[in-house]
Amino acid sequence: MTRSSFTVGTAGVGFISVSPKGASCSDVAFANVTSATFTGAVITDSGGGFVNTVFMLQAPLTFANLGTGLNQIAPRVVGFGVRVRYTGTELNRGGRLILFRATTMDFDSSGMSVSDLLAVRTTITRPVSRSWHSVAWLPGKSTDYDFFTTLANANTTSPLVILVEGATAGNTFEVELVGHYEYIGATDNTSRSHTDLPGMSAIKDAINSEAAIEEPGPSWFQQSVSWITNNGVVEASGPMVGRIATDLLRQRVGL
Repeated sequence: MTRSSFTVGTAGVGFISVSPKGASCSDVAFANVTSATFTGAVITDSGGGFVNTVFMLQAPLTFANLGTGLNQIAPRVVGFGVRVRYTGTELNRGGRLILFRATTMDFDSSGMSVSDLLAVRTTITRPVSRSWHSVAWLPGKSTDYDFFTTLANANTTSPLVILVEGATAGNTFEVELVGHYEYIGATDNTSRSHTDLPGMSAIKDAINSEAAIEEPGPSWFQQSVSWITNNGVVEASGPMVGRIATDLLRQRVGL
């Protein structure tokens, strides 16, 4: 888990765009957030300081650990969520939040405008408020669950986006990001897996049958944060974190 913030730019637009894969390593910039000097109205992964980067410093591995060589590691994403809330003054509160999630892990949202985001049927909108508003990774195909040994950062993949438009320039938003990952040896796959395969299958079916526009509730984040606080360091040093993520998702979908 990590925290960050973004600021609405001069055109009334601000956002965070996220690569869940990138957050598996502590030294990879896995998210982009706008600063007060952002002048654009579309999602961008560069801007000469107008867009800042976020790192998952609590991740147990670095980019150098990933690969297909001896003693290298292959991770996969088990679950990931992002939530934001307004932290500015009540006088300046305004605009709407656009919650976007692509249906493939390697999707790049760079260049998308407000109208592009709203044209996707899974996108939902919310008025800006001090309540948390969330978007969670929703796997669209079986390969999204695959282990990977090469990594794309937020400049090349960003399937999760929360964007605010029509807001007052300079308004600020607090961000929380929670991810669960499973790590195995890239070549010598002998680590015991704690993943409950029948459970994961049931969860996939349940998630796919849910309404596409559902916004993750606060309990999902509270349970995730509580588990990471109590068990994160111990579990991260072991072979897998999939079992606990499976349990959390079971609770979320009512299994």
